[in-house]
Amino acid sequence: MSNDINHDKYYARVSYERLILQAPHVPFNGLWVKDNQYFAVCPYLNEKEYNVNDKKLTEWFDNECRMASSPISIVQKAPDDSLRVEERSVTDLACLRGDPLTLDEFMRELIVNLPKKFPEFKFEVNGHKLSVIFKESLTLEETCVLEETCKMINESLDVIIKTDNFTSSLNDTNTKTYKIDNPMILKTSRELGCQCNSLIKEYYEQDEDFWAENRNSVFTKNDPQSFIDKSYAMDGSACLIDATFLPPDNMRTYLTLYRRLIIVMPLAENLSGFVKALNINEKELIELTIRGRVQFILPQSIERYNQGFILQLMEASPRSLIFTRRLAAITINEMKKKMPFMFPTMGIIERRKLLEVLVSIYDVSPNLLLQSMIKVMGLQLSFYEYVINTRGSMGLLLNNFGSILAYYYNMAYGIDRNDEFALACASLDIAIGLKATIIPACDEGYSSFDATQLCASCYTGIEVLPNNVNIKNLQLLTNGLFCIDNDAPVLEVDSCFSHRDIDRVSKIIKAVNYNEVQFHIDEINKEVTKFEKDKKRLKQWDILGLLTIAGGLVNLNNPESTIIPIFAWFSNRLLENDNIDNGILDWAKATNSFVSKEAILVSRIRKNIKNI
Repeated sequence: MSNDINHDKYYARVSYERLILQAPHVPFNGLWVKDNQYFAVCPYLNEKEYNVNDKKLTEWFDNECRMASSPISIVQKAPDDSLRVEERSVTDLACLRGDPLTLDEFMRELIVNLPKKFPEFKFEVNGHKLSVIFKESLTLEETCVLEETCKMINESLDVIIKTDNFTSSLNDTNTKTYKIDNPMILKTSRELGCQCNSLIKEYYEQDEDFWAENRNSVFTKNDPQSFIDKSYAMDGSACLIDATFLPPDNMRTYLTLYRRLIIVMPLAENLSGFVKALNINEKELIELTIRGRVQFILPQSIERYNQGFILQLMEASPRSLIFTRRLAAITINEMKKKMPFMFPTMGIIERRKLLEVLVSIYDVSPNLLLQSMIKVMGLQLSFYEYVINTRGSMGLLLNNFGSILAYYYNMAYGIDRNDEFALACASLDIAIGLKATIIPACDEGYSSFDATQLCASCYTGIEVLPNNVNIKNLQLLTNGLFCIDNDAPVLEVDSCFSHRDIDRVSKIIKAVNYNEVQFHIDEINKEVTKFEKDKKRLKQWDILGLLTIAGGLVNLNNPESTIIPIFAWFSNRLLENDNIDNGILDWAKATNSFVSKEAILVSRIRKNIKNI
């Protein structure tokens, strides 16, 4: 073996790992090294013709897979006296140790892993030598921390520590270094500078610290701990509203159906339109977060959101926000149970064996979907840790089953649906992680329902949404039952629904055939009308009962005569009361009027809304 040699200096290991994952139909017998030259052994290279992406194996490897200038070639037999090279461990993969990082990526990894109070610095690069420049000399302890952190990220990089009393801030000095062309790449807290309020920056730093401490567990353990805050793990129904690209619907519709509304925070330029589409104002939205009815997730880098609005949320209800790195951890932990082969905790060799199983099945029974899985999974398993580390929960766009479906559709029908399926599946993954029902976005001319439905059908243990259900159907149903004005005061509408009411309304919604929405509305409304007529009759009986009690109370010599009238009067008073949220009483009222419990629920809520 050759464990004492740094095999990541020229990225031979990562080149080999990508080779065996992206060409799982080609047999290999390990990576070997001799005199700083590396050899990927393919035992039948000269006996069979292997192709990848319609190109010869060696041509594809040299031009599309191998790191530039990496001294590695594919051979049929390893040279004599060569040494076997071990693949990277799952811990190495989790920390990107040995990954080919750009200077910007290396810098971000360094910032995330160094203590937040570490002295300010800037970079200078000369070949394989990296100079880290500080304003003042480091202490011995600080020097050790820096060297260990650099070695953890890239062992082959020679780091030189310098001192230079530069006066400009890090961001001003290294503007070019810190420029991010891809908005999906996460900025670090140090890059934010004055772009963020100090409180927002503090919470963002906490998210970075969380990731540095827990990413190894996220990527390597099969029995993950829960990273979700108690406020997001409360009992009761929750829904995920992703309004990143399409507007949401009226807030009042969501409030009648779910205890908690988890909203994907709109980008800064879309916030005002988002609030307008909900038909509420920012103050009301913040009040709903204080009540625990609304929560937000922030999957993108913090500077892309409206800083003023986030600051108000933090001051009013800081636990109502989940930042991108923790969101990624929550999602991955849950998805390990649903799609373990998409979110592996195993090393490169085990991943390769998984792909070999798929290839063996394909050889016996070839089909396009299986071919798509082999192709896309080979790529995803090569870059899984990298995209999550650099993009947070936005990395889920590049690592989900939607990409497999998109590849299949492109091959089968020549239709490019990659963005549609990737977005739908990433939202679905997040909803699963948060144990929420996803509400597909829709607008005039487009709905993400079909893509979401198709992705959900590919998962295990996921309840598939009823056919033809979208938020417009739900709004028609809730408005038809409860007569909610689209402009009714939203906070008062919220107060009309208890948690028990919301759970019962959800059951009604799930039982509806959405091809006959108006029929269901009419049937329940008929029962409501019948019940409310019976209530008037009960009030007349109540007066007689009260007179009977008054007469009975006078007759003190015969107390037994008051028992039955008092019981009758008390029963009627309970049946008349609309302010008690109790399933037994609703059952009693329904039995008394020969209607369904749903009619009693609708009548009670409708009365409360009418009084707004």
